[in-house]
Parts: sequence; structure tokens; C-alpha cells
Amino acid sequence: MNEKIKDKLPPISAQLFNAKAKKKLTFAQIGDIINRDEIWVAAVFYGQAKLDPEDLEKLSIALDISLTNLNDNFGSSFYPNKGGLIETPPRDPLIYRLYEILEVYGYPLKAVIHEKFGDGIMSAVDFTAKVDKFNLLSSPQRKKKRRVMSETEPLLQERPPQKRVAIPVRVEPKVFFANERTFLSWLQFTVVLGGLAIGLLNFGDRVGKISAALFTFVAMAVMIYALSIYHWRADRIRKREGGAYDDRFGPTILCIFLLAAVITNFALRFSAGF
Repeated sequence: MNEKIKDKLPPISAQLFNAKAKKKLTFAQIGDIINRDEIWVAAVFYGQAKLDPEDLEKLSIALDISLTNLNDNFGSSFYPNKGGLIETPPRDPLIYRLYEILEVYGYPLKAVIHEKFGDGIMSAVDFTAKVDKFNLLSSPQRKKKRRVMSETEPLLQERPPQKRVAIPVRVEPKVFFANERTFLSWLQFTVVLGGLAIGLLNFGDRVGKISAALFTFVAMAVMIYALSIYHWRADRIRKREGGAYDDRFGPTILCIFLLAAVITNFALRFSAGF
């Protein structure tokens, strides 16, 4: 962050830049996390863009900054005071090149805009910008011209590929409660199935007792499965591991067991007669 414009920025800007440096993230990486363009993310850091509630939550997770703190500074009552950060003409060499573009191509751009769209103005707030690197020495002609003008290489050199950054996942208490509710739902199913098995065992005949044994086996299998999957998910949540938390095979196998028990019950009942 430029110290010359520090007083013109929102109070939280320094915290944002410090968190970004601590996490070793680029604006592009933060943009990937919150699904925004890297220049728009940089504009947020400089107080020139407004975040949505969803953006605030994602930025809070990416930079590990309290959501309450972000809401206090960038919440619904915040509206960016756009502009006013750059002196005219600018002294910073890079910003001066942008100013130079305006000086040289300002009126040509104005003429082209009027020619295409008629009288009017263009928006300097809602527009798309992209920063890319190009090899200016890709062709012999350009290479020759550049050597005539200067023997130096381009200022922006190729940088080595950046390492992937692991972003910590914030775990809310409701995540643990959801895991517990799922476990209790499975237990409720085993209680119903176990009650059916007890009824067949106490009041049924030989076929009923065989069916009771099958339903008891299924109920115990469901109970063991629910307990194991509960601890597995709780461990992954506690370690903040990403990835899928669902299990497509366990419920399928249990349904097959339950279907087999029901079919066996009907088969035995019909073979023994009513």
C-alpha cells in the first residue's frame, strides 16, 4: 500500500493489505476465491468498490478477518468515495503512463465513441479491465524496432509459476449440529426398524421370528454405519478438510439389505401359507 495515499483510504484498508501479505495471496487468487475480477478486488482494497454480503463472507474466509469487522467497514452503510487518490499530473511513473494514454488518445477515443454511439459520455466506474503480459519481441520486425529504440529488456519479466495457496475453511457451529442431526435421523430409522423386529419376535410365529432376525440385522447395520459416518464427518470437519462429505455407497447397500429382508419375509410367508 502506498503510504502517500494512506490517509485517503478507508481505515480497514491497512488491515486488508496486511492480511493479504500474511496469507501471501495475490489479487487474482483472492478474486478466484470470491469469484470476482482481480482489478475489482484491488479496487475494494483501495476503497473504490462496494462488496455484496456474499462477497463479505467470502473475503472474511479468504483473509481470515472477522465478518463483523468487515460489515462495520464495508456493510450496507458504506458507499465508496470514488476518485481523489491520484494527483494531477501523477508523479508515479506507472500511473503517469496511464495518464499519458489519456493525454495522447483521449480525444481519439472520444471521436470513436461519438462516431459509434452518438453524443454522450462513457462510464468510468462500471467497465471491464484486464491486465495481461505480452511478448513484445515475438516478431523479427518488432525485435528490430525495439533494439533501435532501446537495448533494455521489457520491465515486466516472466515470473515463475506461483505456488498453490491453501485457504483455511471457516467452520460454523451449525456444521457440527447438521452432522449430529443427520446421525439422529439415522438412529430414528433404526429405532423404527428395531421396534418392528421386536414386535415380530414377541408376537410372530416361526416366519415372524426369522423376519425379526433379518430386520434386527439391518437395524444394527444401519446403526453401526450411522455411528461410523458420524465420527468420520466430525473428524474431517474438525480438521477443516475440503472435499465431498457425502457417501453414495453406504445408503445404497443398506437399502439393498432392507429390500432383501422384506422380500425374504414375503417369500417365507407365502411359502408357509397364511
